[in-house]
Formats: sequence, structure tokens, C-alpha cells
Amino acid sequence: MQEAYMVPRGGRTRREGELERRDIRPLEGCQEVMLLTYTGPASGLARLYSNALMELKGTFAPVLRPEEVSQRYLPFSEGGGRATVFGLGDPSSTLRVLEALKVAGYEVELFRPPLKGLPYELEGKLSAYPAREVPPDLLQALVEVGSTVLREALEGSDNPRAARIKEDLEDLEIPLTLNLDIDMIIYTNSMEMAAQALSYVTKAPALYYQEALGAELRNKKIVILTTSSEEHWVRGMAVRMRAGLVSLPYDPLVAPLSFVASLRKVIAYTRADNL
Repeated sequence: MQEAYMVPRGGRTRREGELERRDIRPLEGCQEVMLLTYTGPASGLARLYSNALMELKGTFAPVLRPEEVSQRYLPFSEGGGRATVFGLGDPSSTLRVLEALKVAGYEVELFRPPLKGLPYELEGKLSAYPAREVPPDLLQALVEVGSTVLREALEGSDNPRAARIKEDLEDLEIPLTLNLDIDMIIYTNSMEMAAQALSYVTKAPALYYQEALGAELRNKKIVILTTSSEEHWVRGMAVRMRAGLVSLPYDPLVAPLSFVASLRKVIAYTRADNL
């Protein structure tokens, strides 16, 4: 059984221009470790999978930015292991991450959109890596990939939440009334993927609610995305900011998927009304 490790705060320091490796200690209670990374607006998707693996299977799955993987993590790892790459962004960045993981001996699961239309050389290099192809539409990809990895995290889980999560995954769409004319999106922990999707559609910036506490948000049209289990963290903020509050009554692992699935329908209705 593979041990999970974490670097304690201050575990890496810069000395004479280079990173120095310090002691690494096991993360107690974890069954194994899996590295997660992403390109494009997929950090929320990666974090959803990370939370699912940790909460449902006891798998430690750190989420790292692509540059962190090659420059800060792999040089100090023992090599080998498992990694999942959500390559929904710049194909060149996805390729750099894949090449770094290959050199380090990692077994990689790759999610990416079709390669059609890429420069010949880039398409050839990326096609050398086995992949699970996802739709080119970002919102559809988030829902389909998120549902897939959540179902995989549920396999063999004896967590009491598992049965309810499986039931909720069968019917993700909910009636959602949402004005897309907004200036700012604020979200609680579970709704990062939802906030990224809404930001992609509206071009409004998204802030984690703790980061929004000191921001200048007067005279802004704000929507706060949360779940029924996290709503108490932002209810007062919504009142003070006169913000719209979208609170989904789902398990925190399902809520962002439900929001994005429902957002796609809101967009379809909006486009139909504008015809």
C-alpha cells in the first residue's frame, strides 16, 4: 500500500537560487496518493475529484497547478505513482505537464477535448498519450467529466453518503432562475467549479468568499454560490452586499455539477428568448 505524503509548512526554502528539500511526513489515515493537475478553467473540477477521493475513499489527492507539477513537485518526488490531468485549457501547457509526468514515471489518466484543428506537430505529440476524450464545450465537459470521476470515486466506497450521491447524480438539473448580468461571483468551498463555469459564461470575476471580505464591492451586481450545508458562512455577507444567493440543497460533491448542468439550460433559454 502506497503512503501519502505532504510537505509541512515551510518545507521548501530557496537557497542560492534553488529549492531545498526538507523532511516529508506521511498524511495519516490515507490509503494511497494520487496527483491531480489541470490546464484551463478546471481547478474546480480537479478539486471536486480531490474532495471525492479523500472523503469517499481516503485517497490523498493534492491539486497542483501545472507549473507546480514540473517545477516544485516532481523534482522532489521519488518518481512513479498515479496522476490525473484535466487538460481543458492550452494544449501546449497540457503537453508540458504530460511530458514531465512521463519522465518522472507516472501512470497518467488524461481528460482532454478533441485534437482536431491543432498544429500538426502538437497534435502528433498529444495523440501519443492515451486519453479520455471530452466534449469541446466547456460546460458540457465539466458536467460529464465531473460526473464520471465522482462515480469512479464512489466505486467500492462504504461511506454512508454514497447511496444519496448516486441517487442525486441521476437527475442533476434543477429549476434555476439566474440573471446572467452580474459583476462579481462569490463562492463557498464546494462551489469553485460552479463559479468558474459561471465566470466563463458571464466574464465576471469569481472570488472565494474569504477573499471577498476585504474587496471593494459597492454598487456591484453580485451573486453568491453556495450549498445548504455551507450557506451559514455567507448568509450575512449576502445581506450586507445585497447580493443574490444561490444555495443548492445537494451533497457538496454533487452541488457544483447540478449548478453547471442547470446553467446550461438557463443559457439555452436565454439564447432562445433573444432569437
